[in-house]
Amino acid sequence: MDEVRLASADVVAVSSRQVIPDGAIAWQRDRVVAVGPRDALCSKYPRAEETLHTGCAIFPSLINLPSMAAVSSCAGMPVCAAGRAGR
Repeated sequence: MDEVRLASADVVAVSSRQVIPDGAIAWQRDRVVAVGPRDALCSKYPRAEETLHTGCAIFPSLINLPSMAAVSSCAGMPVCAAGRAGR
């Protein structure tokens, strides 16, 4: 079984219109397995490797074009890809 990994930053869940400050996403292989507050996910997955993306926002599952149009006003904000440091 592959290990769960965490990426931590402010999380913007476009589908639920929810912003989670100091949030995180947990994924395993190619699937997001949880989205929520960082403390809760660190407790749920204590052995997960965590990558911090301070000053960034994570948009889990932001793939389809209609969702991208909803966040077009975020132009110029720092963007981080899970697993890479912020720029």
